[in-house]
Parts: sequence; structure tokens; C-alpha cells
Amino acid sequence: MPTTIDGFHQFNVNEYSRLKEMDVRSYISSDTFAVGGYDWAIFFYPHGDKADTEYVSVFLGLTNDCEEALASYELTLLDQSGKGSHYVNSSGGRIYENLDDWRTMWGYRLFMKKLSLESSDYLKDDSLSFCCTVRVVHGWKIPKKLITNIPPPPSGMLEKDFKYLLDSETGSDIVFNVKDYTFKAHKVILAARSPVFKAQFYGLLGNPALEEVELMDIEPSVFKALLSFIYSDKLPDSQEFTGSMSHMLEFFLHGWNIPKKLITNIPPPPSGMLEKDFKYLLDSETGCDIVFNVKDYTFKAHKVILAARSPVFKAQFYGLLGNPALEEVELMDIEPSVFKALLSFIYSDKLPDSQEFTGSMSHMIQHLLVAADRYGLDGLKQLCEAKLCETLNVDMVLTTLTIAHDHNFSQLKTICMDFAKEHFTGVSRPKGCKYIEMARPQLKRELLEHIKSKYYVGTLPFRQRGLITRIGIRQHNVIQGAFGKFARYELLSSTGTEVGTRMGTGTGSGKRQHPTIQETALGNS
Repeated sequence: MPTTIDGFHQFNVNEYSRLKEMDVRSYISSDTFAVGGYDWAIFFYPHGDKADTEYVSVFLGLTNDCEEALASYELTLLDQSGKGSHYVNSSGGRIYENLDDWRTMWGYRLFMKKLSLESSDYLKDDSLSFCCTVRVVHGWKIPKKLITNIPPPPSGMLEKDFKYLLDSETGSDIVFNVKDYTFKAHKVILAARSPVFKAQFYGLLGNPALEEVELMDIEPSVFKALLSFIYSDKLPDSQEFTGSMSHMLEFFLHGWNIPKKLITNIPPPPSGMLEKDFKYLLDSETGCDIVFNVKDYTFKAHKVILAARSPVFKAQFYGLLGNPALEEVELMDIEPSVFKALLSFIYSDKLPDSQEFTGSMSHMIQHLLVAADRYGLDGLKQLCEAKLCETLNVDMVLTTLTIAHDHNFSQLKTICMDFAKEHFTGVSRPKGCKYIEMARPQLKRELLEHIKSKYYVGTLPFRQRGLITRIGIRQHNVIQGAFGKFARYELLSSTGTEVGTRMGTGTGSGKRQHPTIQETALGNS
């Protein structure tokens, strides 16, 4: 079971007025203090840890060599007037690491405006006083594994959608009067599943305009079960039957003239018949009532099936402002091959074979993901995300990241960001970087902030407190070549909320060195 250990430390900053001589990103720190078997220190940046800011920054950092620690903290700036109006900031659990020359620090980049601080009761006799309570969690396993994949959608969505269509009666166009009961259904779905219904509605002697059928030689409960199987490939729950299950099955046997040979078991029908029947309905175009003109291609489909699977199509054909009589739709903003794959999924819950795609499979899946989002096909969205994760590589990660960012696919975006961080050498080739810089400059900044946690060494050489050296990017020539000085010299987060930064000793080219600051001259904790 996890256990917690609390510790407290007070950090006094004396001769505050002398800190005005320090540069931006320069800091003073407390003496180290031990809590929970780890050594900690408070780091105070009187001019902030980022250029062009009017705020002071305060961080809590792990200073001893260890693998990692899980801790929360409460950081308080004491009101020295005696009024008790202390300035309190706290955090939940945070992971702190100190591996080789890398360190994670958590705290507040925009802790308080300098002008506000200097005119407040927090500053007295040219001194500040910080109190920090650290709570370390022991016995808690911190997962290291990154999320690298998204599971495919659950099976059975096709049956669920069509069963709901039956129950909701949306777009129904045929009524069956079975003794004293009435059942509404859809001719194209009945025809897709039964050759008898297909001949009755769409055969040479069939009547596609038929609206009502009388059935007096079948029990209502049996017909209800028949419809349930047609729409879902499953029998209803046994409690929905009237009478015994064996009596119900005996009726089927008698009606279909199945010989009563003594057989102890019969294997169930093969799976996938529902998908097969509806895919054949799409390919055969039987009973189609809507045409899509997609650039130079034409696709025929069935409104009720589209509505059963997509809330967008449902609203377009059967919503309050929909048009159930609509016969033709023009689509100029989607590729024909993408729309064909979209229809294939709607009818079968599967993607077409890869040989049916034109161009790159991954490129097609990217476009299909956008189309799935447009038409509200959650199952297809999840399937596309899963496929993209399986095939993620340095050539496509930035375009996939852009799609995930634009359409708010948060899990896919996280996976792409982590992949880019782990494979930055390949991802940072000029073509890809130029693409994301031109297309989504804000996303570029967000990506660099994420990558910084692995490749960027910031401003904290913990063995020489006060020596600020803006150097040391691991493989910094790669980052500089791809993104220039923007990534090399700036911390990218500009929010006023708690932020985490990775900082370290820095062993790079020696750019932007600041003077050494002696903590003893400025006031010890």
C-alpha cells in the first residue's frame, strides 16, 4: 500500500533589493532539505525564468541522484505583516526525475508580478520568506510505458445500430399486420437478408411501392423474433418469447419442413453474415434511393442504412430539417476513394481491402479519419486511429499530428507527440518541420515544448547553484537545423498555471552564459 511522508522547509530570501542586479533566468536557491528519503530545493527567479515577463518564478526541484519520486507540494509566500494573508499555491501528485544531467522541476513560472510583490506585505525589511511542505509517496509504482496504440472499436456495432433502427422505426417504409400486432420495418433491410422479401419488393413481379402486408399464419412473437434476427443476426433474449423456447423453435422447424432426423447438435451459422448481406446490398444497388455525386464518380446507397449508422445522415434525411425525399447529393470536398471506403464501413463495419485504396494506405486512413469525424462515425474514427498508430512512422507523424490537433483527437495527438519526441532525429527533417511551421505555428510551439522534455537542457546546473548557462541541447544541431533559435533559446510555455520543466547541467556550446551569483552574498536560507 502507498504511504506518504511529509516535510517542511522555510526559505528566507534576504537583501531582496540586490537581486535586481541579476539577469533574467538567473536564480537563487534554498539549501537542500530532506523529505521522504529525497533531497529537495526551492528555486527563486527574481526576474522570471523566461524573457519578457513581469513576474517572478518559483520552482521545487529534486537535487539528489535518484531514479524518480512521486510527490505533491504546497508552496506559500508568507505575509510578514502579521495579518495572515499568506499567498498559497499547491499541487497534486507530480513525478520528479533526476537522471544523469536531467532534472524535472515543478512550480510557477508566473508566480507573482514583481511590482505587486515589491509593494506588498510579503516583502519586509528587504526580505521574503517562502514555506514549502512536500509530501512524498512511497510504494506507488509510476508507469513508464508510453501509450503507443489505440484499441480497435468493439465488435457488434453493426448489429447494435441496425437493431436500434428497427426499435426506433426511423425511416420505416413497410408495415406488417400480424394478427392484433403491428410491426414497422425497412424494405431494403428485409431484402438484403431474405430472398423472399427481396423478390416480394424488388423482384420481376415485386412491388417496391408496397406499404402494408397482412400476415395471419404466424405468431406475433415469432415474427418479432424473425425481425430481430434479420436486423441483428441474433435471436432476442429468451424472456422476450411467449411460451417455451422449444415451442418457438419447433414452429421454425415445422414451417421450414426441416426433416426430423435425430441429430444431437447443429453448429451455429458462420459469423459475419450480417456484414456480408449488407455489403452485397451496397454492391448490387438493390433498392437504392439516394445518389452521391463525388467529383467525377457516382455512388448509390440507401438512406435508412446511412441514417442507422451516422447521426449526420440521420439528421440530413429524417431530422426536423431533413428531407426524406432527397434523391441526390453533391460532394466536392472528399475524394471518391475515401467516400467509397466510408460506405464500405457503413454497410459492413469493415474497411475495404488495401488493394482497393489508391495511393498510400496511411494517407488514405488519414483522410478517412477526417471523413469519419465529419459524419459522426465513432467506430470508424476509432478504427482509423488504431490503424494510424499501428503504422506510425517519421514520414507521416506530423501530418497525423496536425489532423489530431485540428479535430481534437486527444489520444491520437498524445501518441503522435510522444512518437515525435522519441524519434525526433527522423521527424525533424526540414520538409516535415516546414510543413507544421507553416500550417499550424501554435501546434509547432506545443510540439517543441513536448520535445524539450527529452532534448532540451535548461538553466539549472544543480552542482553550481547560480551559474546560469543557456546551453546544452542533446543533439542540439538537429533541433537548431529544424527549428532554429526559437527552440534553442526560449522556454515555450507562457501560461500562468503550474508548469513542469526539465533542466540539467548542460554541456553544449557555451552560448548565453550569465555571471556567477554567490548565494552567500545575497542571503542564505
